[in-house]
Amino acid sequence: MFEDKENASFLIRVAEILLALGVLSIIFSLIIKAIRTPKAFLQLLGGLAILGVIFGISYALQGNDIAPQLLGYGLDASKVRLFGAMLITTYILGGISVLLLIFGEIKRLFT
Repeated sequence: MFEDKENASFLIRVAEILLALGVLSIIFSLIIKAIRTPKAFLQLLGGLAILGVIFGISYALQGNDIAPQLLGYGLDASKVRLFGAMLITTYILGGISVLLLIFGEIKRLFT
């Protein structure tokens, strides 16, 4: 892992800040979308509900075990579980997007 624990703590803090900025940008875009087109906003809320369900499943699947190498970096079980759930959510959404791309191409072949 990292030789310098201060650098690792800094990188963990940067990851938390980037996550917060991502969430804030999603909320900001939802507010703008709600102002412009309320019908599309309802579709976005449905998509966010599905995303919330996927994240909930990912969070339930993720354990809260901390590897011994991470004990000195200021990580607790909740942070490890949150980061793991985000990774699982990313993997699930990536898999879904690949399947949808394949389905779209197959559908385009027959139309």
